[in-house]
Amino acid sequence: MKKILIVLCLTSTVLAACGTDKRPAPTAGRVTLIPNSETQTPQSAGDMILTPTVECVAWSQQNGNIANQPPHTRLTLSFKPVWSVSAGSSFSDDMYNPARPVTANNIVYTVDADQVLFAHNINTGQRLFKTPLSDNEASSVKATGMTILGNDIIVALGNGEVTAVDKTGKKRWTTPLADSVRGAPNAKDGYIYIITTGNRLYALDAETGAVKWNYKTLESNAALFGMAQPAIKGNTLVAAFTTGEVTAFDTQTGLIKWSHMLLSPRAFNTILDLSHISASPVIGDNMVYAFNASGKMAAWNLNDGQLIFTKESGTAHTPILNGNALFFIDQKNNLTAMNARNGAVFWQTPLPETNAKERTYWLTPILANEHILVSVNTGQMWIFDALTGKQTDQISIPTGMAAPIIAHESVLFFTPNADLVLYK
Repeated sequence: MKKILIVLCLTSTVLAACGTDKRPAPTAGRVTLIPNSETQTPQSAGDMILTPTVECVAWSQQNGNIANQPPHTRLTLSFKPVWSVSAGSSFSDDMYNPARPVTANNIVYTVDADQVLFAHNINTGQRLFKTPLSDNEASSVKATGMTILGNDIIVALGNGEVTAVDKTGKKRWTTPLADSVRGAPNAKDGYIYIITTGNRLYALDAETGAVKWNYKTLESNAALFGMAQPAIKGNTLVAAFTTGEVTAFDTQTGLIKWSHMLLSPRAFNTILDLSHISASPVIGDNMVYAFNASGKMAAWNLNDGQLIFTKESGTAHTPILNGNALFFIDQKNNLTAMNARNGAVFWQTPLPETNAKERTYWLTPILANEHILVSVNTGQMWIFDALTGKQTDQISIPTGMAAPIIAHESVLFFTPNADLVLYK
């Protein structure tokens, strides 16, 4: 009985929040709690199917594209360093990791510890420009993410400022938000979307930076530092908040299409912390996937929010969706391949021990040439066969960097020393 009363209390709190703030109200009039047990668990995962490899010429968003679903890229797996350049001031040990680079039109963009945007030629490493973004030192956290929309680079800073810089390096506008930022923006059709630490989703006008609409949900004492980047497909945006709330919005109006609470299996002890979502939701075909950090995931129909399946498996990193497979590092440090249609597990491989004395953390994996590339901050990358989960190689890479990206059959790293390094 006690569990039931707590669930009802949480539901009524969410609904009260929906009614007291000036923002679009849920069209369904309620927030649905996801069951605390797995649903529709199949006996067999069947055969894994991956899409053909392609050359990735633009990694323009934090997670590759606006759906948080990067392509299956071509890459020579025996890659080696080609060039390395200094891209500004180093990050101290107590700062958040550097923002992940983004690239388009043969230019790669990074932001250093002094909140300066750098642009380098991806073929040669030549610096094209550097642009100071902010003098506001209200937050020790610097850039938390970038996105490219048309001719603009949109940068979100930890102090809550969002700035648009054009391809020549000229600042076009800066919009200060009400809260600090710990996640990357996303952008489509003249709108920029970003979630703040206060669990407020903003939609900004890409031309002027003006706020077009916003949505505020419950705040929480987030157990993890990072926050999710919204995912977009068509006129639907899916946002995941630190409370475990996953909500689909109309991109232009901000009206809610559906909303769910993704709670941890252990959530009745400390609901908000255990249900923290830092992995970005992923959209593929007509399904959307979300994982929390402590052991829960769900898949829904994108159009109406109908629950397809849930699994007691979580991750703090944005998963890779390709073909009928989801790849992710679970909460027990297992590299896992799951059937994206029904939740069955293709294979699961424990990640290697690093034997490092310093704090060790895994970075968001990437997919190339039917292999999963998993990096660790201590300067190692393990390569696993995507079809079988077997380790095939280990490569030395820069230490302590932001999660790597792939473009033009090259791997780009950005380190805490603000070194931009290209391997090919």
